[in-house]
Amino acid sequence: MIAALVAVILAGVGVVLVLNYANRADERALEGMKTDNVYVATQAIPMGTSGEDLADRVETKAVPRQFQVEGAVDDLEDLEGRVSLTDVSAGEQLQRSRFATPEELRARGEFALPEEAEDLHQLTIPLDTARALGGDVTAGDTVGVLMSFEATFQPGLYVDSDGTVRWSPEVAQGQEGQSGTPEEITIDFTKLTLEKVLVTRVQGGYVPAPAAVTSQTEGSTDDEEGPADQILVTLALDGSQAEQLVYAMEFGTVWLTYEPETAEEDADDIKMIRLPERAGDVLE
Repeated sequence: MIAALVAVILAGVGVVLVLNYANRADERALEGMKTDNVYVATQAIPMGTSGEDLADRVETKAVPRQFQVEGAVDDLEDLEGRVSLTDVSAGEQLQRSRFATPEELRARGEFALPEEAEDLHQLTIPLDTARALGGDVTAGDTVGVLMSFEATFQPGLYVDSDGTVRWSPEVAQGQEGQSGTPEEITIDFTKLTLEKVLVTRVQGGYVPAPAAVTSQTEGSTDDEEGPADQILVTLALDGSQAEQLVYAMEFGTVWLTYEPETAEEDADDIKMIRLPERAGDVLE
């Protein structure tokens, strides 16, 4: 029994000695080398991880300068407001070039269709550049869709506040002229009909790089590429939204607005552009 206990103790002492020797070997290997403390991943970091979420996934290590990757990160504050462009494996040094701001990502045009949009219709519409944010629109953006129409109403028909055309006998009687002949009324109206619609593809658009990136690019000139006169924008829509948009493209006009997910949604009403003289007879 005593012999077994002694053997266990000696084995433990041996492990400690081996670890100490290994640590001293690392220290000896670094002697005479210039090192810097840089951040190294302690676990896998998935693509899309924000710089603010890295603290529990990394640690600093003294790495000889000759073995440091280009742009090695020595301060996590440098990655605030950025997300990882690729997966980072455990043991890898962090590199600034593998992280980018949302603006830089948008300019790259890199986009993966989210799972929730896979079952939606994808509808492409042609728009003049001015109607599509001057061409500054790219896959991954969310947009609002403004629709404008000229509508002619027979006596008794009117548009309520949510855009529905309704019939009212009282309105019909009130719209009759002195001769008893009903009068038609034409109105123009605009409504923010669709909100926060996902853009899945753009052809002919142009998203300029952020100013900070442009200023660092060698050989940049003032003659930048611009958008085409007409661009094709593909949107992810459900069936009802697709019907509304096609109708507006065929019989009205369409403008896009940039509407990020953080934007406050608009009230569900119509914004009138031109009212008839007897607007009170048309709208309730």
